[in-house]
Amino acid sequence: MIPKKYELEIKINPKKRKIKVEGNIFLANHKKMQRGYFDLHKSFKVRSFNLNDEETKIIKKEDLNTIAIRPAVKRYFFEIPDKRKIKININYSGQLLYFPEFGETNSELFLDDRIDEQRIELASYSVWYPQFCDFGELFSYDIVLYIPREYKMVTQGDQITEKIFNNKSITRWKCEEATDIAVIGCSDFNYKKEESDNISYEAYFTDLPEEFIKKDYEQTVKTYNYFEGKMGSPSKNKITFKRVFSPKKNGQGAFQRGGMTVFSQGYILDLLNKYPEINLLKGNAHELAHMWWNFSKGKHDWINESFAEFFCLLALKNIRGSNIDDNIKRYQEAVKKVGKDTHCLYEHPLSNSGDGMTIRYLKGSLMLYEIYDYVKEEKFFELCKGFYKFSKSMEITSHIFEQFWTSRVKDKKENIENWLHLKGSKPL
Repeated sequence: MIPKKYELEIKINPKKRKIKVEGNIFLANHKKMQRGYFDLHKSFKVRSFNLNDEETKIIKKEDLNTIAIRPAVKRYFFEIPDKRKIKININYSGQLLYFPEFGETNSELFLDDRIDEQRIELASYSVWYPQFCDFGELFSYDIVLYIPREYKMVTQGDQITEKIFNNKSITRWKCEEATDIAVIGCSDFNYKKEESDNISYEAYFTDLPEEFIKKDYEQTVKTYNYFEGKMGSPSKNKITFKRVFSPKKNGQGAFQRGGMTVFSQGYILDLLNKYPEINLLKGNAHELAHMWWNFSKGKHDWINESFAEFFCLLALKNIRGSNIDDNIKRYQEAVKKVGKDTHCLYEHPLSNSGDGMTIRYLKGSLMLYEIYDYVKEEKFFELCKGFYKFSKSMEITSHIFEQFWTSRVKDKKENIENWLHLKGSKPL
């Protein structure tokens, strides 16, 4: 079953660290499945569950095996009527289980998502809303957030309304094309907005210097203009970039959802303390590139990450004048160190643990560099643009990637196949 729209009322109590959610979820049952499931944070309690306006019993519940990026998940199974369109009404509440932030300790399990008095951060990692399939499916949402009035909230959608009632801030947000419902809030957020001809820039931060925000805006404009010039616009409308610097101490460096990128402010402050003149163009460019490269999921997600990573190298070359060969040599040295039996690129699981990031980001980038170096830059972008247009309306798999690129760069067919199918560091 594929989710098409979420309509949710979300009430958050940071002092008690609780969340209560109620609303409707609309799904498509194209395969006419008789049994479905959804995943939800394992400590939450489902108080009511109705399917097509009839009370429905949960057949079975089971805790899923913990993985680094989803450390606390329970799966709920239920029967589905013989219909292609399904409406679920659900009511649930609870507290997020506590795990260390990414990078805080050497723990194998981590969770940056939080509800506490310092910050509210919710994304797919905590499975705070019902998830019915692998990450990556596009859906729309219409959500209403209830939070204490002193908190400033942001999500990747457009804010429709805002009002204050009974010391609560009530905001409504809509998003037409989302892969996640990421909600970030803080009582101390500063807000900065800038405009260029083709983009709007919004920054949410607490302790970062204004000079850093100014530099980030300038880099965002330059990087977006470079990618848009090569690939065309990913949207018919003027794009708003939301740069949210979440006030966590550690955490993963950043994650991107549409036009919103969520950074770990603590991670950036630590870098600025060590290197006051540091330039974050590389990380920014990688996340911005996901505006185009965001159409694969599961074990095929390497396609998104490899393109985004290689595009950030091209941005460094063309915006900052960096020598791309220096970065390629570093990537080659890193890939040479992976285990000889590490999954091949073609079927690597959706994981950055162990050698996962090296394979999914760097090995994929080296394959793209070989194509780029052979066909040269103008032809490479022509092919990328064609692949992007071809891919926009469908879920792309490793098989489709292989078919597309080997049929268009025939002289490199065997090389591309080796990059995709050989384990470990091969074919280096």
